[in-house]
Amino acid sequence: MGHKTLLPAKTLYPRSMMRPEEVSNIVTFSSEQKVTYTQILTNQWEELEHSLYGSETSNITIKKIEAKSQGIRRLANLPEPEVKAKSQSTQGVHTTKTSYPEYRNHEMSSRKRARRVELDVRSAAPQSSTKRAKTTTADTPVKTFLTDLNSFWDVASESDTIKKPMQLSTIKAILEAGRYSSVTDLCTDFKIMITDVHLVCGESGPMSTAARRLFRSFCERMSNCPTGPGGKSVRDCGREAIKLMESQITNATTKVTKPPSEETEVIDIASDTDELEETTIPFDTASFINTSSYRDDYESEDDFSGAEVNVQSSTQDESAPGMRIAKTPEPDDLDDETRQLQKEIEERQQKLANMAEKKKLLAEIRDLDAEKAGLDDKIPELKKQLEQISSKVQDCRNMIVANHNDKKKTFDAIDWHDGERVRLHQESERLERESERLRQESQKCRQRIEIHKQEVEKLGLVESGYRQRHNALLAEEQQAKEQSRQILQNEDQLKERRDQLEDQRAFAKKKLDALSNGKA
Repeated sequence: MGHKTLLPAKTLYPRSMMRPEEVSNIVTFSSEQKVTYTQILTNQWEELEHSLYGSETSNITIKKIEAKSQGIRRLANLPEPEVKAKSQSTQGVHTTKTSYPEYRNHEMSSRKRARRVELDVRSAAPQSSTKRAKTTTADTPVKTFLTDLNSFWDVASESDTIKKPMQLSTIKAILEAGRYSSVTDLCTDFKIMITDVHLVCGESGPMSTAARRLFRSFCERMSNCPTGPGGKSVRDCGREAIKLMESQITNATTKVTKPPSEETEVIDIASDTDELEETTIPFDTASFINTSSYRDDYESEDDFSGAEVNVQSSTQDESAPGMRIAKTPEPDDLDDETRQLQKEIEERQQKLANMAEKKKLLAEIRDLDAEKAGLDDKIPELKKQLEQISSKVQDCRNMIVANHNDKKKTFDAIDWHDGERVRLHQESERLERESERLRQESQKCRQRIEIHKQEVEKLGLVESGYRQRHNALLAEEQQAKEQSRQILQNEDQLKERRDQLEDQRAFAKKKLDALSNGKA
């Protein structure tokens, strides 16, 4: 019916912010596009209002920053800073745990920088825990499943439980073909693959536990997929996540052996299930990850790998069964003095590591304070954006009203054109009937023309006869004229002779009279 100009793909993305040049490029809209675009701008308006006036969005952002700062200060044994109290609503916001170990378990995904510091410190300082474990193949109970995925698919294909198992190669093929429209679809297929593991191995087995851990890591990774304008596509994020999964499977199933002077760490992905219930999403949940709550927590693959390894601080060795530290056993022939020296060395190394950790944590606190100040500086800019979006919303409402009026006029024009079309159709039918009548008359005229043509031919023959007779009559007329001319000439001659005779008679009469008079 009407002309439609589609919006660009990125302007239809709900989290996008339209630029002025994008708005100026929009010429005409359909009614559905105007409603959609107005709803998008309204949602962006509400989000900005929430971020400016203390709604859930701003509370979540501030709580994350304060939680990071508070956790780092507790780890470094620093006093809490003096902050002004703010009246903010905490409804619907996840409250940070008061104890640092609990906060560490539940908020590990948002503690990427502190996790990096811990990794550096733990790599430099030896562990003081009395728990030791030998590095054997028993520490990796899921090696059969994780070392080679194809072996599991072969077993699953022969099983009667699974008719057609979902393979990682199938997911990669669908991903490369670009048939995943959203992150949820990709996570759904990945969950089907994990469900196949449960059906074959059972939900309580070590393979199923490792599969759940792998699924949780994949969902956490995909929750950081910055799709939309300026972000990566589902294909790119999925490709990176699957590549990271494969490298993680290889790292988790490889026994790492180091020299006796260093420590050997073996990561047990399929460890205690209690920790899995605390740090992961339940396996039966339909919605895998709330992308809005995780989007700000990850920025690189290091965050994901750190979350998967589930590294804990040195004071949480007993509360973190997901990490086992296997240290080379000390020889039994060491004397007390050597043990004492080794203990002093460990204590000094631990002090140095703590000092380095405190220094890094202080720098981290300064960075967090600067980040918080940067967020405060963004508020005026957000207000300006709010005003711009308000004007855009008003313009869109005006455009909707104008479009409604145009639509009404269009409907009136359509009705008039429909009536005109019916009238023209009737007129066309009448003209067709008239044309048929004229066609019949024309046929009759052609027949009469043929008859007249024959009559003309006959009259032509008669005309030729008449022409001959006419020529003959003309010749007779010419002869009659000639005879008339001769008769006239004879008449003139006779008149002259008569005149002469009359003159002679008169002369003779005079002469007679004279003679008569002379005799007398």
